[in-house]
Amino acid sequence: MRQSLIDFINDVIIFEYQLPNTAVGIPKTILSTHNDHCYNLAKEGNLADVIYHSTIDYAWEEQKINIHNHQDLLTTAFDRKIRFSESAPETTQLKYGFYGEVLLCAILYAKYGASAIVSKGTLYQPNAKRECPGYDAYHIIETADSMDLWFGEVKFHNSYSQAINSALKEGENFKLPLVLSKEYLQSEFYTIANRVSNLNVSSSRICAFLRDVECRPFNIIEEARRYSMKLVYPIFLIYEHNNNSYDNNIRQVVDYIATHYSTTTINLGIELSIFFILLPVKNVRNIKTTVLQWIREKKPLVL
Repeated sequence: MRQSLIDFINDVIIFEYQLPNTAVGIPKTILSTHNDHCYNLAKEGNLADVIYHSTIDYAWEEQKINIHNHQDLLTTAFDRKIRFSESAPETTQLKYGFYGEVLLCAILYAKYGASAIVSKGTLYQPNAKRECPGYDAYHIIETADSMDLWFGEVKFHNSYSQAINSALKEGENFKLPLVLSKEYLQSEFYTIANRVSNLNVSSSRICAFLRDVECRPFNIIEEARRYSMKLVYPIFLIYEHNNNSYDNNIRQVVDYIATHYSTTTINLGIELSIFFILLPVKNVRNIKTTVLQWIREKKPLVL
C-alpha cells in the first residue's frame, strides 16, 4: 500500500484505547484471547474516502498497482474483481460486502503493518458474480523467526447487534469453532495455494512456502508448526454510533457478546489469537451512498 494512503488512513481512523480498560470500566469481550482495539473517526475524517481510495489495494496485487493507471484499476475492479452491479437497485448495492472488506484491508495495512498474501479481488468469481467463501482478509506479518497469519472477519452494519450476530453466527450456529478449525484453515490454504501465480509479495517466506506446497500434499497444522506460523483472527465491527458517549458505544458491544454468547475452547493445534476491532460511526448509510455516488461519477483518485 502506498505511503500517502497509509498516512491518510491513519489521519482518519484514530486509536482510542484497548480493552480491558480500567479507566472507563470496560473489559475485553469474553471471546477475546487478546486485547480488543477501539477506534474512532477524526472530526473531519471521511470514511467514504478511505473505502474509495483503498479499493484497488483490496482488489489488485501490489505489483499491478505499482505499474498500472490507478483509475483504470479502480474501474476494472468494479467490473470483475468485486461483487458490484451498476444496474442493481441501491437497496441491493448497499448490502454488498466490499465496503467492510476494503476497510479491513485498509486497517490491517495501516494500523498493524500486515500485508496481503493474496488480494481478495484475485479470488472473486465473476462468472458466478460472488466472492470466494472464506476469510475476509489474507494478510501476514513476517519476521525472521515467525509468520503471523492475519485472517480476519469484518461486518459493517447499521446496528452493533446486527454486526455482532453476522460475524459470530452461521444461521443459528456459533461459527467460531468452524472458521477456526483445522479443516477450515486447511481448505483456506488450498484456495491460496491455487493462486500462487497471483501472490502479492513474491519474495516473502509465505510465498516460498506456498510455492513449495502448490503441487504436493500437505497438512497445514504440521507445516504451520514447522514454519512457526500463528493465526491472528481479528473481528472488525463497524456499526452505527447511537449518539450516546463513545464509551457507551463500545460497552454495549462487550455487554451484548457477554449476554448472548458463551466462552468456548478452540483447539486449532497452533497458536491462535482472537480479538475485536471496534469502530462506531455516524450515518452508516451515508458513508455507503457516498461511495456509490463516487463510483457512478468515476471520481478521480487523489491518493
